[in-house]
Amino acid sequence: MQRVIVLSFLVALGYSAYTPDLVTSLPGYDGTLTYSQYSGYLNGSDDGNIQLHYWFVTSQNDPDTDPLVLWLNGGPGCSSMDGMLYEHGPLLVNEDGTKLTDNPWSWNKISNMIYLESPACVGFSYALDGNCQVDDDSAAEENFQALLSFLDKFPEYEGRDLYITGESYGGIYVPTLTYKIFTTGSPLQSMLKGFAVGNGLLSNSNNTNSLVTFGYSHGIVSSGDYEDLLKNCDCSASDLQCDFLASKKVSCLSPLAYALQSIYSKNLNIYDVIDTCFYGTSAKKPLEGDKIKARLAKETLMAPFSNMGLHKLSRTLIESGVDVPCVDSVGATNWLNRDDVKTALHIKSGLPEWAICADLPYGRIYDDMVTQFTTLISGGVQGLVYNGDVDGACNFIGDEYFVKNLGYRATTLYKPWFTPDNQIGGWWKSFGDNFQFTTVRGAGHTVPEYKPMAAYIMWEAFLNNDYSN
Repeated sequence: MQRVIVLSFLVALGYSAYTPDLVTSLPGYDGTLTYSQYSGYLNGSDDGNIQLHYWFVTSQNDPDTDPLVLWLNGGPGCSSMDGMLYEHGPLLVNEDGTKLTDNPWSWNKISNMIYLESPACVGFSYALDGNCQVDDDSAAEENFQALLSFLDKFPEYEGRDLYITGESYGGIYVPTLTYKIFTTGSPLQSMLKGFAVGNGLLSNSNNTNSLVTFGYSHGIVSSGDYEDLLKNCDCSASDLQCDFLASKKVSCLSPLAYALQSIYSKNLNIYDVIDTCFYGTSAKKPLEGDKIKARLAKETLMAPFSNMGLHKLSRTLIESGVDVPCVDSVGATNWLNRDDVKTALHIKSGLPEWAICADLPYGRIYDDMVTQFTTLISGGVQGLVYNGDVDGACNFIGDEYFVKNLGYRATTLYKPWFTPDNQIGGWWKSFGDNFQFTTVRGAGHTVPEYKPMAAYIMWEAFLNNDYSN
């Protein structure tokens, strides 16, 4: 109650923007901004030990009434500056990090966007005591506290429609945070309107099982190898959702390992299996794809499968990590590590150099998000699951399996939607009035980066809860 009174008092006095974090200029940008930007730190803990870097851009439409949106990239351990500077932020960085250009399909055209580097020790975020240990629940707590801290700095946004969004391991970040908001009494609870997950890790087993089918449908796994898998893993050709990992047959392990090794080849761009692989020496970033990161290390492949067991192999696939030299993050790395940029963004001095992903001591708690989704959707919170259909890291087949298995009755046919140039943007299906599954045709793991116009059309439809296109 005391906090609410303080906020009301501040608003009455006209403190409607946190001036110390105001960004007045950005190196490399020559245009004129038609919206406000703020960058600084939010408290990710009650005691102030966790300091999370945020970059907030107000809406270009009507910042006084448009919704408030939190964006989280995945990893775990990857920076939301990826979303800001490469995907749907208002300013995009060029290849060498010397310039910023306007993004005509920025999501802040119609919403106020918070890009949060989370958890602590990701990007420019830090912990005062240097302890970066975190897990799924404590990451949700850090993000929850950061949103409360945001309202302390920007009290005029209290009561605004709030959406929680993200991609990749955001498939865990977003539902866990949204669930916490929905079930915890706070100013955020009454603000909560919806959540959206792009190419998300929503179920470990679905993602790994469907990856085999995805590889087969994209010509990565041969028909002969796929037939061997079906035969040896207790599946039939008519089984649309084969649970390869559940097979009790040792003979299933070898063809399964071979298929996954083919898909996770170091020369294949797992984020977009039809695109080329970038080999820049400073552009490597961890396989963020929810870091399923299913690397099969040579020693794993050569191990005696009969002694491993299928579920041990599954856990190896889910937890092992790898750098994938296919994603170009040179521009953001160069630009964000400039001293003049760090000064403009009010970055704390003395921090390590910014990197697009960090190797965190991260503890995974959840194997799937069924409880979170069913609680939220049944509780009337609007939800969207969207997938670029050429991403292998978190493929659309696995996420469609997840949505289907929630048990909600489809209320529309699976049908195409269109972009303004009358091209098919993807396909979508509704479940009741507040839950949609959508694909984005030809998009990779980071949908707005690959298909910015289609992603914007999808985003606008989500905010309006109108999929009549």
